[in-house]
Order: sequence, then C-alpha cells, then structure tokens
Amino acid sequence: MVDITAGAVPSKVKFPPSATPETTTRVERLTKIDKVEFDKIWGILVECGQQERHFNTLQSVYRGLASTWLLAMFGGLGFVAKEMAAYPEKWALACGLGVAAAIGILLLWMLDVLVYHRLLLAYFEDGKEIERACDWLPPFRNRMKSPNGRNAVRKNIAGFYAGLATAAVLVAGFGACKWLGPVGLLIPALIVLWGVVLFCKTLRIEVRK
Repeated sequence: MVDITAGAVPSKVKFPPSATPETTTRVERLTKIDKVEFDKIWGILVECGQQERHFNTLQSVYRGLASTWLLAMFGGLGFVAKEMAAYPEKWALACGLGVAAAIGILLLWMLDVLVYHRLLLAYFEDGKEIERACDWLPPFRNRMKSPNGRNAVRKNIAGFYAGLATAAVLVAGFGACKWLGPVGLLIPALIVLWGVVLFCKTLRIEVRK
C-alpha cells in the first residue's frame, strides 16, 4: 500500500481558524449579562426575526406569481397563434394578453416592494439598532451590507419586475400596432410610464428612524 501522506508538507494553517478578538469579547460579555435583561432583548430579536421571515416569504410568493403571470401570457399567445391564426381579432387578443400581464406584474410589484418590503425593512432596521445597542449580540444584520452600494437589493428587485413587465409590454405594443396602427403605441407607453414611476418609488423607499 502506498502512503499518500509521504512527502507531504505539514500544514501550518489552523483549522478551523481562531475566533476574532471581537467575537471572543462578545462571548465573554454574553456570559456576564443578566438573565432577565437577556430574555427581554432576545424576545424582541426573536419577534423581529419571525416578522422578517414572514414578510420575506410573502415577497418570494409574489415574485413567483409574477413569473407565473408572464408564463400564462405566453401560454395564451400560443393558443391564439394556433387556434385563431386566420382571424383578424388575433392582434386585439395579443394586445389584451400583453396589457393584462403587464398590469398584473406591476400590481404585484407594488404589493411586493411598496408594501411588504417596507414592512420588512421596519423590523430589519429595529433589529440592527438593537444589535448596535447591545455589543454582546452577533451583528449579522449590520453585516448584511451589499458590496454594490446603497439600494443594491432594491435595484435588483426592480430590475426583476422591470424585465418581466418589459416582455409583456413588448407583446402588448406589437399587438396594438398590428390592431390599431401607430396610435396603438399609446397603450404600452402608458404602462411604461407607470413602470418608471414604480421603479423610482422602489429606489426611494425610506424607513423612519
């Protein structure tokens, strides 16, 4: 049998690595904290965490619905293309499917970001403040800072909904042009304007201190 460790250079790196001095100090302070005070603060943090998970789950559901909404539009377009290819009303139906999908996606965007995300941020910001006030708590909320700068998460969320809505608007615009001519572009233009307003509101969400 060959010894696979023969000639190997002994590793000088400790695994797992030692805890940072900040973590060690935090653990030492935790052992000295009064139990009554600990229970009160921990109870608040547990409630914050439960509400954060609740609203985060709701947001995930809405994003799944938005994707399903777009897929349903393409399914409807497939039916129209197959069953109504010889009818002139097919462009009106295509426009209607695109408009319905775009409006549905924008409404889900409003509920997701302008309602539930704002509620999520309220609990998240309170959790961050408690972590800053109690130096014995692990500051994982304060470490959740995106390397891409301010509002990076909301920009990604807005980009997700904007991408879905853009696909629906393109379908609505193409169908409207075939159905009504150039004047039909007013329909997708209004939807685009609504989407731009939502995008700006998404980036300007602030939580009161």
